[in-house]
Amino acid sequence: MLFNFEKLKTHSSKRITPPEPRKYSSVVVPLIQKEEKIYLLLTKRNSNLKHHPGQISFPGGMCDMGEELIDTAKREWEEELGVSSSNLEFICELDSIDTFTGFIIHPFLAFHHGSLEFQLSMEEVETVILLDLKELERIPFFAIEHPRNKEELVYYFYLNGETFWGATCAITVRLLYQFSSFQRKPNIVLPNLRIPPFLDLSKLV
Repeated sequence: MLFNFEKLKTHSSKRITPPEPRKYSSVVVPLIQKEEKIYLLLTKRNSNLKHHPGQISFPGGMCDMGEELIDTAKREWEEELGVSSSNLEFICELDSIDTFTGFIIHPFLAFHHGSLEFQLSMEEVETVILLDLKELERIPFFAIEHPRNKEELVYYFYLNGETFWGATCAITVRLLYQFSSFQRKPNIVLPNLRIPPFLDLSKLV
């Protein structure tokens, strides 16, 4: 999978400014380059968390009052992974995403150049996942019509028995479509669950 990093470096992000109040959050979208492979660093949230338990996500969280968006991303990186954000080389801010659940997410793409030995905050993060982006060219890929916005799709990958979906998956797919050679289209299906995540992928693969 080839990336157009020159295009990324000149990308001007589109920030959503909805008419009604929303809460703002920031995430780091961390890339790791090893030889000719590019990996995406993901976290699996603690299964006991109140919000999005056990989901695959990016390091990040809600902005504090008066805090700059990128500072939120750095702070959350350090709190969740237990390592300094000084080893992050920020490339650009990606377009923000409205989750339609009260949050606007601002993703910041960065290369992580530090050690992969993390001191995880186990109250928030169960484990770290290193995803070879080439894997997304072959693993099961689905989508459903967005339940709150019929003009959008909700994307899903079946990742080693885990469901990779939601805002994190949407940010990833948008990044790949805009700035890489990824052209794969999802298998569009109907939901088979009435509540999130709306799809039980184990019944489809």
